[in-house]
Amino acid sequence: MKTFLIAIILLSFLDSYAQFRYSDSIPIEPNEKWFGGAVNEGSSMPFSNGYHLNLYGNTVGNQASPFLISTTGRFIWSDQPFAFTVNQNILYIQSIDKITVEKRGNTMATAYQAASKKYFPASGKTPDTLLFSSPQYNTWIELIYNQNQQDILKYAHAIIDNGFPPGVLMIDDNWMPYYGRFEFRKDRFPDAKGMVNELHKLGFKVMIWVCPFIRPDGEEFRALLQQRLLLFDNKGDAALQWHNAKTPAIIRWWNGYSAEMDFTNPEAVKWYSAQLKKMQDEYGIDGFKLDAGDPEYYPPTSVSYKKATPNEQCEAWGTIWADVSSK
Repeated sequence: MKTFLIAIILLSFLDSYAQFRYSDSIPIEPNEKWFGGAVNEGSSMPFSNGYHLNLYGNTVGNQASPFLISTTGRFIWSDQPFAFTVNQNILYIQSIDKITVEKRGNTMATAYQAASKKYFPASGKTPDTLLFSSPQYNTWIELIYNQNQQDILKYAHAIIDNGFPPGVLMIDDNWMPYYGRFEFRKDRFPDAKGMVNELHKLGFKVMIWVCPFIRPDGEEFRALLQQRLLLFDNKGDAALQWHNAKTPAIIRWWNGYSAEMDFTNPEAVKWYSAQLKKMQDEYGIDGFKLDAGDPEYYPPTSVSYKKATPNEQCEAWGTIWADVSSK
C-alpha cells in the first residue's frame, strides 16, 4: 500500500504542470548527492527522498537556475525552467525542452566547470570594479520608505566622518513621485541634482532603485497602454492573442497593485531605457538597482508582445541595463 500511495503522489506531481512537454527519470547513483536549483533551498540540500521543486515562474524568493549538480561529477542543465522531484533513488524531471544530463570528472567542481564553460560561459566583461573594491551602501537599511535628501546626505557624511571609505551609494524605493514617473519627488528632494553632486564630491557613485511597475492611474500608464507597451490580461481566454488583448494586467506585488512593462516588446525597452538615460542626464545618476521583476510577477493570465515564460520575462527585465549601457 505504501508503494501504491507513493506512486499516486508522484503521478499527481508529474501531471500537475501542463507547461512541460518532456519527462525524464534519472537513477541516482550509490552515494551520489544532488544540489542546485534555488539558493533559498540550500537548507534542503543535498536533496532527500520526497523533495520536489518547480522552477517555472518560481525563484523561491531569491536566485534560481535550471541547473543541478551532483557529487559524482554529473550535472543536469536546461535553457528553460523545469520541475523535479526525488523519489526512491530516482530523480524525476519535467521540462519544457529536453534536458541535458552529462558527467564530467568525479566531483561537483569538475561538473560545474564543464557545465559553465559549455552552457553559461563568462562574458569577459567586468562590471565597474568599484562594486567589488569598495563598500556598497544602501539607504533602504537606514530609511526604508522615508527616502529624502536631508537624511541621505546625513547618512553619506556620517559614513565619511566615521572613517569608512566611500563607494557605491544606492538610493532605494520611494524617491520618485510614483511608479512610472522618472524624476525625484520635490517634497523630499528639493535639489536632487545638488544632492547627487555633493555625493559625488564625497567620493560616492550614486545608484537609484527602479522597478518594472507603472501606477495604473497616471499619465504614463495611459500613454503606455495606448502604445501597447504594457502586459495585458487574457481575461480567462488562454488562446487570446496579443493583438486582440485590450485589458492591461494589474499585478499584485509587495507594494500593492500595478500595471507592468512588457519587455518582450522592443518599443517598451526603448521607452524604459530612455527614462533611465533621462535620470543619468538630468541628475548625474551613475547606475540602477533593478528590483521586483521576479518571475512570480508574470502570471499565466498575462499576454505579452512575444510569447515568453515568466522566467524569460524576468530575464528581459534583468538585461535591460544592456540597452542603456550601449548608448
